[in-house]
Amino acid sequence: MMSTSAGLRRLNMDCKEILRKWKLFKHFDIVEDYSDHYYSCSRSSSEQRNEKKWAKAIQDEWKRLKKDLPDTTIYVRAYESRMDLLRAVIVGVDGTPYHDGLFFFDLFFPNLYPDVPPEVHLDDEDSLLLNPIFNHGYVCLSLLDRGIGGIDEFENWQPGVSSVMQILLSLQALVLCEKPVYTDSSDDMMDDEVMMDDDDITDDDDITDEDDEDTMMGNLITTTRFRRKKEGRKEKKECIYSLHYSETVFLESLRLMVRTMRKPPKNFKEFVRGHFHSRAKGIVAACKAYMSGVQVGRWCVVKNGEGGARGGVGSAGKSCRPEFRDSLAKGMDELKKALTKIGVQNLD
Repeated sequence: MMSTSAGLRRLNMDCKEILRKWKLFKHFDIVEDYSDHYYSCSRSSSEQRNEKKWAKAIQDEWKRLKKDLPDTTIYVRAYESRMDLLRAVIVGVDGTPYHDGLFFFDLFFPNLYPDVPPEVHLDDEDSLLLNPIFNHGYVCLSLLDRGIGGIDEFENWQPGVSSVMQILLSLQALVLCEKPVYTDSSDDMMDDEVMMDDDDITDDDDITDEDDEDTMMGNLITTTRFRRKKEGRKEKKECIYSLHYSETVFLESLRLMVRTMRKPPKNFKEFVRGHFHSRAKGIVAACKAYMSGVQVGRWCVVKNGEGGARGGVGSAGKSCRPEFRDSLAKGMDELKKALTKIGVQNLD
């Protein structure tokens, strides 16, 4: 029977090997197994396309990705026997409610590519709460000719100019961003029915329509002050709603972390395990910080691995609702179980 000390040494060796393989994981590679790809059954007939133009455009994408992918935040796999498929994972960056998460996107190059953009699908059917542009996994960007009037509404696909790299960088910088609620500019995202009542925003100096009505100048001053007050209230409402939306996003990101650890996408198992081994303590520390009142996204891991509050700590009442705290406690339990199952130690 293995002694306790021998067992710990074995676990430490396993963890080191996991991290070693993770560090050696290539940013771009060509693999074989595409069986779990979302578009694996979406074969297109070569008779319907300009084969030479289509293949060259995809090979050019491969070369560009192999050369220019960001060092630690985007990884891509292409498929030798299915040039029309691609899979990318984007690592959520610090300062956002997506931090430390892994977001897998499956891409499909249609017959008319590069005259039309590829199709892109997030590997999560319950993705709408992650971001307004994810509609049951489908990515709605104007760059993909599937815009919803959001952040990139003036940036359409341009054959010969637009690229997969541009799509991935847009997803990373403009979608998996600090304030995801603003990625959708549709009117119903910020209307008064969705946001809080005025009673949630307190202010002592109420202004009435009767102030200074004796002169035209007085009326102008009153109108200006009233409008500024109303705009200020709206800004406060939007700020609070954005914060609450980010809390929901972080809970969804935690759910996706657990799901990914339990069933990592093919060809990414070693990457998933190594990623969460390297970031486990920071993720748990962030959860604890959010439960104590730090605003979601304002926690970042520092060199000693403990983390710190980005931008300071807000008041607990505004930065952490009781409902969020309760849901986060449950999410942390599931997270720790998943981390322990892949061999992460000493989470407490």
